[in-house]
Amino acid sequence: MKKRKQLDIIISAILLVGSIAPNLAWASSNVMFIFDVSEQMSGKFSKHTKLKDLSKIESTMETFEAMVEVLPKDINVGIEVYGHQGDRDCSAIEIINPLAPLDPEAIVENIQMLEPDQGSTPIAKALQQAGEALNAVKGDKTIILFSNTQDTCGGDVNEISNILKEQGISVNVLGIDVNEDETRELSGIAEASGGEYFVARNFEEMEKSLESIKEKIEGRTHKGKVVFRDDFIEDSLSSQWTVINSDTNLLKVNKGAVSITSTKKAENILHLNVPEKKNDWVFTANFNVDSQSMQEVFELGISNKNQTETILARININIDNNLILKSIKNTKKSTSHFQQKLITYRSKTLSGQLDFLEKNIQSITVKLEKVGNEYVVSARLEQLNNDILPPSTWVLSQKIKSNQLPNDVFFIKTYQNNEKNHQTKRSTGKVNLKWVEVETLAITK
Repeated sequence: MKKRKQLDIIISAILLVGSIAPNLAWASSNVMFIFDVSEQMSGKFSKHTKLKDLSKIESTMETFEAMVEVLPKDINVGIEVYGHQGDRDCSAIEIINPLAPLDPEAIVENIQMLEPDQGSTPIAKALQQAGEALNAVKGDKTIILFSNTQDTCGGDVNEISNILKEQGISVNVLGIDVNEDETRELSGIAEASGGEYFVARNFEEMEKSLESIKEKIEGRTHKGKVVFRDDFIEDSLSSQWTVINSDTNLLKVNKGAVSITSTKKAENILHLNVPEKKNDWVFTANFNVDSQSMQEVFELGISNKNQTETILARININIDNNLILKSIKNTKKSTSHFQQKLITYRSKTLSGQLDFLEKNIQSITVKLEKVGNEYVVSARLEQLNNDILPPSTWVLSQKIKSNQLPNDVFFIKTYQNNEKNHQTKRSTGKVNLKWVEVETLAITK
């Protein structure tokens, strides 16, 4: 990066021009990017990889520069920064690119001159100023916040986030190598404003998050239609469900849930018949854990009729202290999978683990989404204790592409995957399936 020596004069001129409301044309999207350029951004990621060993600011700017070059040209974009001045002045917030039709060259030229410094992080004030800039234009309005820490200037980020939501402005937040407290505040901004929260703990996660953010900026919106929903309010399954390998001792339909007792074999596989699934769709299920053996597995997926091609969203509830989300593609020739950790438990014993789940997690929502030839797997914890867990946010696993597009049978199953060396008196586990929904999608860009 070039040293930012002569930028003050340039910024003053830019701000003077920007203070005169520009005659912006209506745009499908208006986006204000806010960058944390405080000292912490000069450090390396805590989660290193061998592919890229860049600092946090280098990773952020490299991926952002690549993204801005391919954004749609019919959007308005502005750049705001804080933390780049070493005087700890909480008013040191600068709009280095006023909101204007996208000019990638001008944006890249300015951000390349930025270097981290020992400044404060006035997140609330930065959000407020970005909101004021967006309120001067028409069209969709979004703030993208890249932050490595919390507000250090005493600002009320929750109040500002709620005000922005009332103004029709959502905030998507990328937490860059943040701890639990920082995650709680930053994800709370996204949740309160109606945006999404993303995480980057290394360069690869930064790339993946920026790709998701790019898709949101492109105006890729889902206009969905719910074609099936079952809250299991009756005392039996509807005709759209078929139970494979049925064992009535292990599956009971109560009003409000389907209780499924898991064994070492995958009994009671639930098949769902939804004719509209030939389109793009989202398949979602919500469940909680009632008891455990050593490792319960919950899966929802799509397959062809003979089960030779399968795409899965899998939740592994492990005795080894982890709750894992996996995206899996199985074919006749190979299996590929990706995974993301949802949470680490505070106890390594089976009873302590179950106690933690019961006290802190109300339920788990898992989602499998098909868009074209891509499948996206995500999950969210609905928590009971906000002091233990951050606010509910969707965790995404890596996308899976499939040219075979298995699209015949929706299914749900739960079973045990216990290793032989795990000894326990409890031989069964149980999950309660609370609701299932299928939504068809029309993708617009």
